[in-house]
Amino acid sequence: MNAARFDNEDAPIASILSFAPLIRHVEKLSESISSACRGLSPELTAMLEKVPEFMGPIVDQALLDRHPRLMEALMDLVFPPLYREREIKCAMIPFSDRPFFATPRFKALFLDGDGRLKGQLTMDPEQLKQGKRITSYLSILERFYGIHEELRSPIIRRIEDPETGLGRYYDIQLDFRFLDVKAHKKPEPLSPEMLSSIRQNLNDADRLMELIHPDNFELHGFIVHSAVDVTATSIVSELERDLIDRLALISEKGFARIQDLLRSLFRKKDLIAGISAQRDDQVLLINTGSTMVDHCIFESSRHIPISTFTGTPWEESVKERRIVLVRNVADHFQDRPDGRKLFPPEARSMMIAPLIYQDEVIGDLAVSDPAIDAFSALDTFQMAQLQPLFAVAIKKALNDFELQVQGIIKEKCTAIHPSVEWRFRKAAYRHLDSLHEGRDTEIEPIVFKDVYALFGVSDIRGSADQRNRATQEDLAENLTLAQGVIRAAARTGNLMILDELATRIALQIDKVRQGISSNDETRTRNLIRGEVEPQLPHLKRLGGDVGAAIDRYRSALDPQTGEVHRRRRDLDDSMTRLNNRLSGFLDEENARMQAVFAHYFEKHRTDGVDYLIYVGQSLLENGGFSDLYLKDLRLWQIRLAAGMAWHTHQLKSTLPVPLETAHLILIQNTPTSIRFRYDEKRFDVDGAYDVRYEIIKSRLDKAMIKGTGERLTQPGKIAVVYSQPEERDEIERYIDYLSRQEVLTGETEKLEIEDLPGVHGLRALRTTVNLDTPPR
Repeated sequence: MNAARFDNEDAPIASILSFAPLIRHVEKLSESISSACRGLSPELTAMLEKVPEFMGPIVDQALLDRHPRLMEALMDLVFPPLYREREIKCAMIPFSDRPFFATPRFKALFLDGDGRLKGQLTMDPEQLKQGKRITSYLSILERFYGIHEELRSPIIRRIEDPETGLGRYYDIQLDFRFLDVKAHKKPEPLSPEMLSSIRQNLNDADRLMELIHPDNFELHGFIVHSAVDVTATSIVSELERDLIDRLALISEKGFARIQDLLRSLFRKKDLIAGISAQRDDQVLLINTGSTMVDHCIFESSRHIPISTFTGTPWEESVKERRIVLVRNVADHFQDRPDGRKLFPPEARSMMIAPLIYQDEVIGDLAVSDPAIDAFSALDTFQMAQLQPLFAVAIKKALNDFELQVQGIIKEKCTAIHPSVEWRFRKAAYRHLDSLHEGRDTEIEPIVFKDVYALFGVSDIRGSADQRNRATQEDLAENLTLAQGVIRAAARTGNLMILDELATRIALQIDKVRQGISSNDETRTRNLIRGEVEPQLPHLKRLGGDVGAAIDRYRSALDPQTGEVHRRRRDLDDSMTRLNNRLSGFLDEENARMQAVFAHYFEKHRTDGVDYLIYVGQSLLENGGFSDLYLKDLRLWQIRLAAGMAWHTHQLKSTLPVPLETAHLILIQNTPTSIRFRYDEKRFDVDGAYDVRYEIIKSRLDKAMIKGTGERLTQPGKIAVVYSQPEERDEIERYIDYLSRQEVLTGETEKLEIEDLPGVHGLRALRTTVNLDTPPR
């Protein structure tokens, strides 16, 4: 077989084996004074003289086979026998896949039964082909044209370890010292322009081939290939690339590949990988090598309460934030048979690493093995390299999961108050699980039992009457100004129709001043815009006082509405400023109370502000409710209402329209149940008895004191409505305390409330606010 000459489509230059470059290199070294090389030994020189064919091109492999001692002696120069057993090296003709010499370890790892290279290069085949061509052209450019460049591209070959069957990665480093470039004829000189073009196209093999004509050249000699184990760094790099894809952690194919990489890294062919994420009070077992899933993130993950891990190596790893080695799994779960569900059944030893992202433990990576004591302390160094990679991947997975949960909450519930979001998240978790198990069910009901409701309102007194009055006065002024234009125009001529129009405007003015109905705004607008304003350009030409009347009319109009709107604008501005002040104060106070004790809070702005609070054990994810917090909130309600009254008093004199507020609080000691209504996307009371509270709340704003005809709520006062004596006693204590604090004046009335439709027997305490004491 003629294997000493190698030509194929990937070889842009013919290659021939030759030992002449090696011999010349050794002799050159021996001439150096500083070199320890003594040149060719007399024995080797004598052998070469007997076989002079070894000094020139070798085109027949049989020559090597006929002179094995000479071949061995030459290779001793390149591969010293002292190091040969440990080194992973070979000698090969350029572009060949069959070495003519290899060390024992290279043979065992890289050569198949036919003596050819085995394994898989990690680079793209086309990239490899172009790299070979460019390297060949660079050899020509260096030898004949003085262009010294080097292609720096690592050649990584993955092979299967013959002992473990696991993948190993080696960086193949090439030594070109024993390679010559020969020209069949003298190369043509290259102009400066061509040399410049070559330098600009060193990465373009096709362009280089056009410029230097590789058919004129041959490579003589051989290349030394040295294999360096880079398994660890290569696997880390591959994991970095794989983990960019979020499906890598959760799909069967993706996680199987990750597990294979981890097996190669730790050199354990039976290693089982597992990864989990920590979310709220749940640990989500995303994937293990023994139970693959193939769904979107967390769709088929197992949700295990975090309390299940108490007293386990997992808890130790998370609390101490360190990698934990478990020599024998059985030692940790002798008294906890249920603990076996936390890891693969075949696991006998483990290594657990917490995954930390921005100083927060968000999950863990665990590897296990069927053998006891399979992992050593040295393995923790490799695991430490992996922690940041998997932490980022888990964070991305958690973010994806969060998008799904928020999507369900947004679709089913819209915005949710932070105090109860935990309950909606749990419902969303279970809803996701049901959907992905093929059960197309509705999201579970969300009911909070035995909660206490606290309701309060600060209402702008007489806002509806003031709005009607402002509208009435604006319409009357608008009509009067229009009437002035028409009458001025009527005085300039004999148009009876103008007098008729003025009469109709007068009738509308009288009607508006007597009181406006729902249609008066529309009638007034139609009269002015339909019959008066279209005539203004013509009427202005009549002269006299008409022009001045039109100017007065137009100057009174609002530029945005085109109507007289001054009183309504002043009222709107006053109400907006007051509402903003009250709403801002309520938000500040609620934030302060939320810091004391978390509670559900709703706020509504209309003509004033009202709020609804729910507190109770069932609203808290981790419990911790006490009636002490309920009492503190009720005391706070009265103090809050006093603060609302004080802010109103302070702002009143600065408003275009002076406004006043009245304040009401509803007390009920009986706990209630609330249910989230998915159709209405809000909480509502649950049960027939609890509906009574809603009825009372909706009708109290018009409540009257029994037998007097007087409204219960009055400016500068706080009315606290109750139905049970013990409720009255509690509120009286709070009023007495706040009176001593000079928040209230101490003037308190005990009142009975007129029966409301469907509601009987309500009573109230009405107390006066000290408007000189600012809220603290």
